[in-house]
Amino acid sequence: KKLKADSLEHYSYEVLSLKSSFEYFVRADGIKSETFKITVVNRPMINSLELTIIPPAYTSLPTRIQKDNGTLDAIVGSIIKIKIITNRELSNALIEFSDSTKKSMRVGFNSASLELTLRKSIDYKIIIIDRKNIHNSDPITYSINAEFDSHPSIEMISPNENIKLSQQNIVQLTSKIKDDFGFSKLNLNYRLSFSKYRGAEEVFKTINLLINKSLKEEDIYYTWNTEPLVLLEGEIVSYYLEIFDNDIVGGPKSARTQIFTITVPSMEEILNTADNTQQKAEEELSKTFNEVEKLNQELLKISNDLKQNKNDISWQEKEKVEKASEKFKELTQKIEDVNNKLSEIKNNLSENKLLSKETVEKYNELQQLLDQFSSDEMKEAMKKLGEALKSMVRNN
Repeated sequence: KKLKADSLEHYSYEVLSLKSSFEYFVRADGIKSETFKITVVNRPMINSLELTIIPPAYTSLPTRIQKDNGTLDAIVGSIIKIKIITNRELSNALIEFSDSTKKSMRVGFNSASLELTLRKSIDYKIIIIDRKNIHNSDPITYSINAEFDSHPSIEMISPNENIKLSQQNIVQLTSKIKDDFGFSKLNLNYRLSFSKYRGAEEVFKTINLLINKSLKEEDIYYTWNTEPLVLLEGEIVSYYLEIFDNDIVGGPKSARTQIFTITVPSMEEILNTADNTQQKAEEELSKTFNEVEKLNQELLKISNDLKQNKNDISWQEKEKVEKASEKFKELTQKIEDVNNKLSEIKNNLSENKLLSKETVEKYNELQQLLDQFSSDEMKEAMKKLGEALKSMVRNN
């Protein structure tokens, strides 16, 4: 290759993209220099990359191995083991992170490894240096995406409103809890928030409820006996449920229901409730008996129409009979519901020793009406009525 001199009579030659070793010498005016050799040395490179991802034990997620791809998603707290095999003997290896921090890797002959605990999302690249102090060129940038443990959730199913305390001093609580990995505890927190007889409590007390901590979703049923609280007339208890997840890496996270109240009803409220229930029962009974009479008249008409018409029953007639049958079932259920309501309020008054002579007389009157409907004769009539309805439905 003929060289040209520059302005200072200096000769130079630039070799671009050198890929292989070669020898060279310089000749000028018949004089030849000695022969020199340029040896091309390959840079160190990573032949294989293996990542082992070990999630936190509380998640119950399996360990996984990922090869030849340094980008990954993992939950915070996971242990990540990085192992590389190179084409050259190494003197040093390190990982440079996107936050400007560096971590040295443990170096073997032609391998290196590092173990770290994931705390946040971050990018990184692996730098390797061989025994000749040559490092790898243009290392690949990988990404680690840190996934965070979600907050638990809790829903109060029942009662999902403020309530009056029953005379049994029992509150049936139903709730639903959810989390992505499980729970550590569920607390019922309560305090006396109002009283005319003693000071209200500022701090909530806690009852730890039994749960299956390994489940990710569970319906919780708890029978809360408030009798040990010795609540008095007019006092109010505030309460809420709080669920904690099982995150031991960032610490348990919690979620809570809204605050509900339980009020101890006064005697006046109990009596008013009884009066309202009694009045509604009277109205319901009166309405039901009228409907029974209408049903009897309607059935009589249907029966007469069918006797006069010897042909097959029409779809209009069949529809009338089916509606009458449904009405019969509905009225029977109404009577049973009224009877249950009356029994409940009567027991409530009895427990509170509020059954006056007048109250007893009113309930006896209602009971007589119910007895008429529930008498053997009425039951037999209702039975025959039901059988008559069935027999009226003829096939087309």
